[in-house]
Amino acid sequence: MSSLLTSWKEIARHFDKGVRTVQRWEQELGLPVRRPNASRSRSIVFAFTEELDAWVKRLEHDGKAGESEEALSAQLQRLRAENESLRRELALLKSTDGRRSPVEVNGRHDHRGRREP
Repeated sequence: MSSLLTSWKEIARHFDKGVRTVQRWEQELGLPVRRPNASRSRSIVFAFTEELDAWVKRLEHDGKAGESEEALSAQLQRLRAENESLRRELALLKSTDGRRSPVEVNGRHDHRGRREP
């Protein structure tokens, strides 16, 4: 028997995941959630547990959910490096306080063009 889940929190709880994760699954993997026709809000959703469970089985069968641990680890490492690079870029931009544009915005040179240690 299928149960009705009426919020992102309930849908996330069904998978034992976070709300952002299941929202990303909807966008990237086609998680079957529904929205009332009259609702223009993207936050009002509902889903049936039977459809969600069937969706998971389809993903497993299609191999989309079966990425290797090594591939996921490599992707995580790449994203962490990208995140660190963006953090350095943001810190550099904040440190210039709009007075000067940085010579190079990649964490290797300061706003005067000198090499950072």
